Amino acid sequence: MHTSSLIACGLLGSLLGCSSPPPIQTASEVDLERFMGDWYVIANIPTFIETEAFNAVESYRLNDDGTIATTFTFRQGGFEGQQKIYRPTGFV
Repeated sequence: MHTSSLIACGLLGSLLGCSSPPPIQTASEVDLERFMGDWYVIANIPTFIETEAFNAVESYRLNDDGTIATTFTFRQGGFEGQQKIYRPTGFV
């Protein structure tokens, strides 16, 4: 009897864990100007570009055509390492 109760509780817990959360609502409007400027990277999950990146800063500027000019700078390998600069373009 004790074993069957444990199995029943385990099955019930498994089924309750399978429910999916409601979908996330998207914002109807975003104030992009609010996010423009310098953002200092204090924690991240590094991509292959960011391996051994120190003093990373991402700078964002809204262009007239609606795209976002991005400048990503960091020091490679240490605080005195070679400075790397990437300039991707973003959009919303």
